[in-house]
Amino acid sequence: MTTPALQCQPCPPRARVRTDEDFIVNNGVTAGQVVPLDVVTYDRGGLRNSTTPSRLTVPAGWPGVYSLGASVRFLAGTDDTGHGYRALFLRLNGTIILASQKLPDVRLGTEPTDLTVTTDYELVATDYVEMVVQQARVTPENITADQVTPFSASLWLTCLHR
Repeated sequence: MTTPALQCQPCPPRARVRTDEDFIVNNGVTAGQVVPLDVVTYDRGGLRNSTTPSRLTVPAGWPGVYSLGASVRFLAGTDDTGHGYRALFLRLNGTIILASQKLPDVRLGTEPTDLTVTTDYELVATDYVEMVVQQARVTPENITADQVTPFSASLWLTCLHR
């Protein structure tokens, strides 16, 4: 009796990218602002392309169900305008919102606002995801590139099943 040879399957594609600089989020940008993600934490499968660094793209041959997520930290407010909000979105192919979180602003808060969104979604080759931020205050707000916390601006995508 012969034992069948084990077939090694290729590792599913997965990537995590982040920003290494604070990013200013302007007030009133209706469509939100795509966060530039210039640091690759890991990329197994070529999901990040340096010509479109804010995106993670599903590679050819890997359609399937993906887990995707994003996190961001808005720094504490510096003025007394209050009555606004801070929001984070996962956007598919530049138009479709897959997940979002929106929190009211804290007036003259001393604590930052941390947002995280995750979802699972069926994707096909060339689909791409971006993280988009938005805020409604009189003054621009910063998101931080603080790497000490898990809430620095980052985006991740992992193939779960194809």
